[in-house]
Formats: sequence, C-alpha cells, structure tokens
Amino acid sequence: IKNMADLPDFILEVIFCHLHWKDLVNCSIVCKHWKVLLEEKNCKAWHTAHLRLLSNEDVQTDLDLLNMLIPREKAKAILCRWTESTISPNMCLQKNKFTIYRKPVPQSTDAGRSKVGFANGVHQWLVRWEGPRFGSSACVGVCTEEATLHTKGYTTLLGDDDRSWAWDLVNHTVRHEGSVTCSYPRDRPGNVEINDCIGVILDCDRSTLSFELNGVFLGLAFKGLPEVTLYACVSAVYGESRISMVYIGNPLVG
Repeated sequence: IKNMADLPDFILEVIFCHLHWKDLVNCSIVCKHWKVLLEEKNCKAWHTAHLRLLSNEDVQTDLDLLNMLIPREKAKAILCRWTESTISPNMCLQKNKFTIYRKPVPQSTDAGRSKVGFANGVHQWLVRWEGPRFGSSACVGVCTEEATLHTKGYTTLLGDDDRSWAWDLVNHTVRHEGSVTCSYPRDRPGNVEINDCIGVILDCDRSTLSFELNGVFLGLAFKGLPEVTLYACVSAVYGESRISMVYIGNPLVG
C-alpha cells in the first residue's frame, strides 16, 4: 500500500474509531470517499466518538429526542447541551444535561441557553416541555450571550429586550424588544400541548428564525436577525417544569 487512499474500508474504519470527533469532522472533508464512509448511518467511528463524550448516566438515558438520532448526530447534540453556567440559578441541570428543571420558586421567570452558539450555517434543535404545565408564559427562541436568564415576577423574559427573539407558546405570539411582533403561527392552528415536539430552525445565512410543531413547518417567525452569535434558549414561569433540548444539525424538513 503506497498511500492512505489504497487502504481497504475496514482498515479505515478501525483507524477512524480511534479518532476524536473533531478529527472525524476534518477527515470527512479530505476526500469524497472518506466523506461517504463517515456519513453512513451506522458508521462505527461516530458511535465510538459519541460514547466517549457521554457519561454513564447519559448512556442510560431514555430521552426519546436523543434516541431518535444516529451516532453522528448524537455527538453534535452532546456538545450543544445546557450547562450550569448558562441557566438561571432557579433551574437545575438534570444528569443527562439535555433537560433543565425549574425549581418551584414563586414570582420568578427563569431561562436557559445552550452552551454552543451559531453565527453561520443552518441549524435545528428540538425542544420538549415535559410538564406539568406551561403557566402564564413559556417561550422558545434564540438569544445572544448577554441575554438575561432571570427576572422577578412572571413575564415572558425572552423577547423582552433586544438580545432575544422568542415564540410565546401560551399566548401564540412572537416577541422582540418587549413588543409582540405578530400572532404566530399566522395561517394555521398552533396550539402547543405538553410533550409536543417543537422544532427551532435558525438560518444564520439568511438571518431568519422559523419553528415547527410535531414535524409541521409553521412558517417564518423572524427575519433580519443581526449577524451575531445566537444561542438556543427557553424561558419558563411554572415550577417543576422540565424542558429538554436536543440539537440535530441541519433541518430535517422546512
């Protein structure tokens, strides 16, 4: 064998299985053949890489939003989870780090944002409110790194200033800078129930934000977003709410 291009696929697979996930990303752009190997649904290299990123609790998680992903997508999702430093003090990070729990603290609105932000490309993540109920406000959207994650009283919080853009699931509106931009969805029913799957689609290249509900595209919510790094975020008012967020990469639909 004169060079790497002559190696049989099973040998390449063994080599890939020993690489860090960042190296796998780099390998996928070396040549078309390697890209095809690393994008196979059952690629063992990505399965090994994502297991290295997981704790024992994560491996055992039954979070269905995560289990629907293939290993390559799981590895990306793990890197975009919530962290203790990016959630309100009134929220607790669950063991799997995909779910945050709002403590039953009265007269408080609390938010969380993802560890990783996005400044280019198209990105989608899934959000699920796991109850017990929404309360007077429950918001999903994007924010900047400087966005406020806690305030006194019951409010929307997300969309209340120029650092966040949000869909208020309870009041069926989209908000920014403290104002209701419009009713949302505009032309179809959009009643969100506990345990529904909410898709958030951020297109940094077109500066737009859209949403899905249980796989149904609801249309454009915001356009003209600033060219800054934006993060996945949620805000909640109801005590004991559990909110899961899983990054899936490029949009599945829409």
